[in-house]
Amino acid sequence: MVKKAAKKAVKKAARTVSKKTPSTAGRKSGPGKPSAGSETGKERKKANVVSTAATKPKAVKKAVKKTATSKPVTGAKTHGDVSGMSLKAGKLPGFPAAPRRKGIVIDRDTRRLVQPGPAGRFQYPLNLICQLTIEFPRGWQVGTGWFGGFDVLFTAGHCIFSHKLGGMARSIKVWVPGKGYVKATKWGSTAEWENSGSEVDDFGYLRVPLKTKSFFNYGDFQAGDFPSKQFYVFGYPNEKHPGQQSNGPALWGQEGVLDRAGANQIFYSIDTGEGQSGAPVFCWNDAGADVGLPVAVGIHNYGSDRANTNYATRITRSIADQLILWSR
Repeated sequence: MVKKAAKKAVKKAARTVSKKTPSTAGRKSGPGKPSAGSETGKERKKANVVSTAATKPKAVKKAVKKTATSKPVTGAKTHGDVSGMSLKAGKLPGFPAAPRRKGIVIDRDTRRLVQPGPAGRFQYPLNLICQLTIEFPRGWQVGTGWFGGFDVLFTAGHCIFSHKLGGMARSIKVWVPGKGYVKATKWGSTAEWENSGSEVDDFGYLRVPLKTKSFFNYGDFQAGDFPSKQFYVFGYPNEKHPGQQSNGPALWGQEGVLDRAGANQIFYSIDTGEGQSGAPVFCWNDAGADVGLPVAVGIHNYGSDRANTNYATRITRSIADQLILWSR
């Protein structure tokens, strides 16, 4: 009997200690004072929220699914520089193979009107090409810009600073397909363009108060990667009709091959017109791990009737570096 009573006493004592000894995180060293290594009620609440979120597999799966369906997958990148990658160029869905002929700039205009879908939306990546309406000190001008970052667009320098119209733009209104008009909050061009009118430095940027889910890639590539690949130039020419569609400005463009790639410029017979300055000269990747990504190799800014060609500033390493700086 004595042994049984002793055993009961030991078990009771153990239960009492278990109930009165909380974990170290919740123990207090005095009236209302947390001990070293303990946490307050607010800290515990915060820790519980984090712990709960981490233990919900459904929430994690949903987040991963959302990331996987974004297009293109840019990760944490804030710019589109892909210099040095293998330049794969295929056919943009919905457009035929590149025509192989010369003299079409003057002889025959073969641009096509892009038909928007609901709410004025264009197919990707044409939805990343915007119309610019620019007010200068001595007049107005229409141009084209394209997203090269989540909230930054690139364009021709003369769409930012006009030697003919009095200098730096006073205001820039941007038509973003599917979103409508917004006002640019910041813009600039190169010192070389502003000071001397250098054609190869005729490019610039502008920022807008919204963010896109994706943007154009761009980069410096070997001239040997260009031949026989299909390129596209789409923009908002102000001489084409209809100049305005029901859901916004009319986007026109054409595909073709490059005629020649110089050290700082690229030349092509792809048709363009006034208002398309600033458009990206891009190819469409339809193979490999990066399938579905547009890659710009130039910024369209000029056309010559005498030379029967259109041409763009080629995106070289130094220009890609400048575009990255503007994206930050």
